[in-house]
Order: sequence, then structure tokens, then C-alpha cells
Amino acid sequence: MYLSAHTLGYVLKSPLNYTNRTQTTPKYGDHIDYIIFDNNGDMYTNDHNDGLVRRFSSNSPNGTIVAGTGSSVSGTLKKPFGLAIDDNFTLYICDSNTKKIYKLEQNASALVQVIDTSSYTKTPSAILLSMNSSDEIYVSDEGGTAVYLWKFNSATPTTTYTNVENGVKLSGPRGMKLDADGNLYVADKNNLRIVMFCTSTNSTNGTIIAQVPSTPADLAFDSQMNLYTIGSGSGRVYKFELY
Repeated sequence: MYLSAHTLGYVLKSPLNYTNRTQTTPKYGDHIDYIIFDNNGDMYTNDHNDGLVRRFSSNSPNGTIVAGTGSSVSGTLKKPFGLAIDDNFTLYICDSNTKKIYKLEQNASALVQVIDTSSYTKTPSAILLSMNSSDEIYVSDEGGTAVYLWKFNSATPTTTYTNVENGVKLSGPRGMKLDADGNLYVADKNNLRIVMFCTSTNSTNGTIIAQVPSTPADLAFDSQMNLYTIGSGSGRVYKFELY
């Protein structure tokens, strides 16, 4: 399991079910919110404080700045948060400050805007590529009450996810993951819970999967579909056996 030590400025690695942790990236002081991996196993991290994105690989274990401040790529990032990468190694970056989603194709020299969420979001945070379409992405609005499914270059979202079974809408949705069927799981930060939207049946009404003792910032699954979530208020990782 990889954990972003947000204010410590580096990434930690910990075996599941163990308490020992090791530092896996240099201590740059980066404010890391999200960690993703490409199909080669390279790791990408954001630094919203310095406006950049780094890639760590076996060839560059100390990291290479691939977008934003200090990179050779044109285009400014004000406050990069969520990251996603597709099978073609096209990197997508959510800039929380400008409220826009940018893409950076492999070996490209410039960031390209693909979505402007400013008419809908307050603080766009995590992004997650759709399993069912090559030109759609989920965007969570940490400053609002919704997650959006958005087609690239569209002025409006395709679908809005905000309603939950008990009548309390999402509040401060943050990290997101999909299961093997394409169902969407959301860290509903301010409501201290994980919510699942059954997108495989086109449902926009969420089901509460787990109540979390501390504000959940992000989530992940293991091969047995056990759910892990990090509590940003406690600094602890919580495990839930869903099945």
C-alpha cells in the first residue's frame, strides 16, 4: 500500500496488515494528495503547493517533473490535485484553482485543456477515467456536494451523482475508485462514509457502504475487494471487508 504523507512531503509504502512503513520517494516537501500508477508501474504524484506533477520509475527513482513548474512542458498548473492516466500513457490532471482538467499525451510538449468545470464545481479534486468510454472522466467536487461524469470538450456533465439512500447528499466528495463491474465508490469526506453508486445499472442514487471513524480522503481495494480508506483527521488506514 502506498500512502501520501501530505504535509511530510513524500510517499510511504506499507505491506498490508503490517504497521511498518518505509519512505519510497525523496522528501521534496511536496503536498501530495493523490498517487496513481501507469501500466509500466511508474508512479505519479501531485504537488498542489508548488504546482507540479512528478513521475517516479526504475530509471528515475528520485522523480522527474513531468508537468507544471520545473518541467519542459508548456502550460501552467496553479493547484494540481487529482491525476489519472490511460492505457496510452496520456496523463490527466485536475487543476483545483482553475477548475479545469488538462491532458498531457506521451511525449507531448504542452498541456491541453479537455474540460472546464468552473460553472459546476467549487473545488474539483479527484479524477477517475470511465471504464465504459475513452473520452469520459469522473470529477469529484470536494468543495461541493457532487461527483460528475464528464465527456471531454463538453460544456456540461453527462451525469451528476449527489443523492444517497438516507437523503443526506454527498458533502465534500474526494477520492474515487471503480470496481470490476464499473460501479463507483466515493470517499464522502464530510459525512464520514464511503458511498457506492451502481453505475453498472445507471443508478444515480448512492448506497452507504461503510461509516468511517475519521474523514476519509481516498480509498483503494485489494484483490479480495477489501476496502481501505485513509482517515485524514486521524492519519490511520481503515479496512472494511465488503463481501
